[in-house]
Amino acid sequence: MKVTKRSVYAGLAGVGILLGAGGVAAAATSSETSSAPVATVQHADLTTDPSLPGDDIADNPESDEGHNSDDREDVETSPAYTSSVQTEPEVESDDSNDDAAEAAEAAEDVALTALATVTPEEASAAALEAEPGTVDDVELSNESGNVVYEVEVVDAKGAEFDVIIDAGDASVLATQAD
Repeated sequence: MKVTKRSVYAGLAGVGILLGAGGVAAAATSSETSSAPVATVQHADLTTDPSLPGDDIADNPESDEGHNSDDREDVETSPAYTSSVQTEPEVESDDSNDDAAEAAEAAEDVALTALATVTPEEASAAALEAEPGTVDDVELSNESGNVVYEVEVVDAKGAEFDVIIDAGDASVLATQAD
């Protein structure tokens, strides 16, 4: 069976329609935030994935029509690490409706908590092993699709460090001085 880009796109569109319809139905029937885990689908990047058959979009300069290379400067770069727990990258919303933005943020917090298998206390302990000091703050977050804890540690000299902990296995993914 030959897999073409058209069939891949059609499959992804079908999955998107199903997931979108389920989300709309859930939102329409519920006035409370659900604590159920959110299913995610990992999408292949058809512009750079050489394992997919068909025309190579990346080699076609005309396929980038309408995209200005200057627009790419605004795109946040992906972190150098990959966590064991993945989800869809966070989509920034316009803050024109504060209530809707707060509701979306609360829903994402619930979804991330459902995906994490490591507790904030375990993340803090792992961060302190990597960077001795005092934990100032622990936050579960979505970093480009990676579910991680950002643990802020202050050492004995007062220097601050952000230690990135995998929310799936408590491994230290990165340490950055603030």
